[in-house]
Amino acid sequence: MIPCSTMKRSNNLFARALTMLSRTRPAVSLMMLTLVLPFAGARAVPSFAIQTGQPCAACHVGAFGPQLTSFGRDFKLYGYISDDTKKHGIPISASDLFSFTHTQADQPPGSVSPPRFSVNNNIEPAQEASLFYAGTVIPKQVGAFVEIHYDAGDGGFSLGNVDIRRAKEGHLFGEDMVWGIDLNDVPTVQDLWNSTPGWGYPYFGPGLAPSPAGTAQIQSQDITQLGVGSYLMWNDLIYLETTLYAQPPRGYERTIGQPISGGAAGAYADRHDGVTPYWRLALQHGWDKDHQYFEIGTVGEETHIRPGGVTGLGSDSYLDNAIDASYQWYANPNEVTAPIISAHAIYVNEQQSLAASQALGAAAARDYSLNSFHADVSYAYQATFIPTVQYFTSSGSGDPLGHWGSGVNGPVSNPGSAGVTAEMAYVPWGKPDSPFGWRVNARFTVQYTDYFRFNGTSAHASDNNTLWLVAHLAFAFN
Repeated sequence: MIPCSTMKRSNNLFARALTMLSRTRPAVSLMMLTLVLPFAGARAVPSFAIQTGQPCAACHVGAFGPQLTSFGRDFKLYGYISDDTKKHGIPISASDLFSFTHTQADQPPGSVSPPRFSVNNNIEPAQEASLFYAGTVIPKQVGAFVEIHYDAGDGGFSLGNVDIRRAKEGHLFGEDMVWGIDLNDVPTVQDLWNSTPGWGYPYFGPGLAPSPAGTAQIQSQDITQLGVGSYLMWNDLIYLETTLYAQPPRGYERTIGQPISGGAAGAYADRHDGVTPYWRLALQHGWDKDHQYFEIGTVGEETHIRPGGVTGLGSDSYLDNAIDASYQWYANPNEVTAPIISAHAIYVNEQQSLAASQALGAAAARDYSLNSFHADVSYAYQATFIPTVQYFTSSGSGDPLGHWGSGVNGPVSNPGSAGVTAEMAYVPWGKPDSPFGWRVNARFTVQYTDYFRFNGTSAHASDNNTLWLVAHLAFAFN
């Protein structure tokens, strides 16, 4: 719950929200969240809108998520619960994503999955559909964001992102603080900033185009986990979080619909070994009468995995450490449709010790390293037109056995890739004057990725260049 008596930033933001409500008719937002994985699409929750009557642009840069404003970060910090008196029903919404994917060169036959799609120019009328609940679980105490996900590629339903929070307020060393307990199923999905992997750019990505191999554990997380942790925001300045993750039994994965690789019985699927500790530290500061905002922090985890689920050979260990930063400039903090410039950057270093994989003959050496860097900048004009550009690069140790993964041409021995992604998004609604109120929102995007280097070589790297056209629609049922 976000009371009007606590954080300095929260006080200012909610005062502005009430002012905006008095000047415009009520309109309710659809909070669109995205998990940045190669196969992931968008996530949508109308909770904030239903509870407060604010337009999408109050919480989201460009009136469509997942990129958060300061107002949106506070709402998440306080557990998806606002201190409102507005009567509303159950905050449930749904979204669907329609897309067209074109690569510069046709992909090799048999490399596109599922096989019903062609080697190029694929149309997905329902690439990814989701149903969401986000809001109060226990009034004024516990809030949640829960997704039920349908993937057209896998052709099945599954439990997607889960983030359940219990937030409280208090004082420490004479300053205001917010602290809470968090249960979630993907490291960084609980994070407040759009620089970290869970919600970083590109917010939407094609599932039927080649993607570079060699992804750090904290950026991929393709093994089901559950984590419980605690977090603290002190003096609207210092954020600290620690969470412990563990992999549940295979029966849980089948129950929630998560696919288990390595055969129907999952006998050859990778398994986590023990507990994965996750940590997050960030400093944030707003100045210039809230026209400017800056965050810098670090995030990391230590993961142990038994390749193929094999016991008796120990495990592979992955130590991820990242440095991230975010910057936002608001032309007018009191106007939700005023221009906003946003920039994010993150550098990830992963140290790998692959004793188990080496014993299985799946890695040529014991120790490897992987480095990646992403930086993006966007400009939201009238919360309607949002151009964005990102530069990305990765490098790592060479491996003749190709433990980095498989590409369209077979095992990848070098994870080095680099390129630029540019897009233009158009969001016609989600503002105070939206003709559909809070019930309908949409984002139309043209995205192009240009590779300078792909899986260790610049030769034919441009063959993987991808044009992606997408229409993302969201609906609320309340």
